[in-house]
Amino acid sequence: MQDGDMEEKGNRCFDMLRKHSFFYPIGNENEKEDLYEIYPNVYALAQSLAGNESCYYPKIGTSSCKGADTLHATIILRDDDTGNVPGPLSQAVKLRMLKLVKLPEFKVPSYVFRKFPYLRALDLSCTRLTELPSEVSKLKLLKILILSGSRFTKLPDTVCDLKNLQTLILNGCEELIELPEKIGQLTNLRHLEVKDTPDLKKFPKGLGKLTNLRTLSKFVVAAHSSRKGAKIGELKELNLLQGHLEIKGLHRVKRGSDAFKAALADKTDLQSLRLDFEHNLSQKPESVKIMEDVLETLKPNQAVEIVQLCNYPETARLPSWWVPINQE
Repeated sequence: MQDGDMEEKGNRCFDMLRKHSFFYPIGNENEKEDLYEIYPNVYALAQSLAGNESCYYPKIGTSSCKGADTLHATIILRDDDTGNVPGPLSQAVKLRMLKLVKLPEFKVPSYVFRKFPYLRALDLSCTRLTELPSEVSKLKLLKILILSGSRFTKLPDTVCDLKNLQTLILNGCEELIELPEKIGQLTNLRHLEVKDTPDLKKFPKGLGKLTNLRTLSKFVVAAHSSRKGAKIGELKELNLLQGHLEIKGLHRVKRGSDAFKAALADKTDLQSLRLDFEHNLSQKPESVKIMEDVLETLKPNQAVEIVQLCNYPETARLPSWWVPINQE
């Protein structure tokens, strides 16, 4: 991790707040991630200190918004909040963060893109969105776009016009089948989360241009014959990746020299790695030999603490760098 980057500073701030009992842990030890919740009295204090800058619809049709000073808003929309901006938000021209908890007909009202050009963060994770309008490109200053749990199959190409976008979260988008072809244009992107997206089986060519990425929860190797799909070499320059990385479709890599292009040894901030050959049923000696060569050249950096090996033939030789770990 580069000294002084925003993720490191954020982690330090969170740790300080946690140590001073602003948050308490929730969930159990089997959770993949540490989850925390803010203490009610701390939340009440934060709301008080925020004053007119923050508002929340505690229930449909009500709001604590105070007009032009509002910068952060969480809203439960009514069924008729489709054509006009809800009254309490009509003066919030400086709005920076907007979270919508319910959408009429699971569609984003057009005024979101027209009325709030200064938005930095848009959270639609509680809406079961069926389509993200192409007008999202009007939010030129947007840095964070959260679409977790949406039901669309693809994103509009205009998402790639959001040049300031730093975080794109698509976790739990179970019907998502592809990412925009020009996603490589989002050169400021730092976090691309695509956990629990079982139908996302192809990544676009050009992903390797996203050299500022810190989070890439999954990468799917395209078939060798694919012209538009991402080959494993797209990972070569993504050396700022942190945390966990899953690489699927390794049975499509045809040579160990191709796998070497992923340069996993250069990714010093990765903590865990999952290497998946995806239900490869071939036991032909030549196919097994290719997979052995591929795995041998995927040696990770020594900083990686956990390596999971999935769907690798039982008859295949383990690589020289392998440390016995529970194999799935």
